[in-house]
Amino acid sequence: MVDIVSFAHAVLPQGTTTIACDNHEITNVFGVRAVELFHKAALGLPLKVMVAMPVCVPSIPASKTRLCDYLEGSCKAYEEDWAHCKASR
Repeated sequence: MVDIVSFAHAVLPQGTTTIACDNHEITNVFGVRAVELFHKAALGLPLKVMVAMPVCVPSIPASKTRLCDYLEGSCKAYEEDWAHCKASR
């Protein structure tokens, strides 16, 4: 796994201009804040990054993140435009 800046440097020369990513691994660790951080890291890149809200968070029912907290955060992610729910805007 690499950060989004390194990834962009690797794929842009190959002709990739847009990606849609599901960052559920880091979201399982950091919660919805991970989606915000990922979005902010991608700002200003010449790569269009469409971040999807992970569908498998929390990964286990007994996790420290309550599902209602996650769902509330996911709504914020869409409102703040950190995440995308459709391919075109």
